Amino acid sequence: MGIEENKARHRQFVEEIFNKKNLELIPEFIAPGFVDHMPVDDLYGEKGVNFTAALITAFPDLHWTIEDMIAEGDKLATRITCEGTFTGEFLGNAPTGNKVTLSMIIITQWKDGKEVEAWAVYDQLSFYRQAGIPTNYD
Repeated sequence: MGIEENKARHRQFVEEIFNKKNLELIPEFIAPGFVDHMPVDDLYGEKGVNFTAALITAFPDLHWTIEDMIAEGDKLATRITCEGTFTGEFLGNAPTGNKVTLSMIIITQWKDGKEVEAWAVYDQLSFYRQAGIPTNYD
């Protein structure tokens, strides 16, 4: 697939999974050997899918807005604004009802219309503080 097709697939992925919460469609967008490089740890295959499901469960009104998208070859760099309310348990933390707004840069690699690898960069401390999740820095 070419650059424009990959961009369209990424837009569909964000809309279907994060905005419409159609988690059953994840296999249509994510390759079986998918690797999600997160700020704290790399998540392989099903762990990355499970993290996405946990995030959406904890923030059921989560909405992603694509602000910018730049592509070269099989990679996309996307600037996203994420907004949601922390109303479900997340990574062992009880919900606080706090609203969270987060800017994020995600670089994704695509093959045959599926995401094979992702690198997410965001201010994790700001995310935790907005959500009301205790950190070692508070």
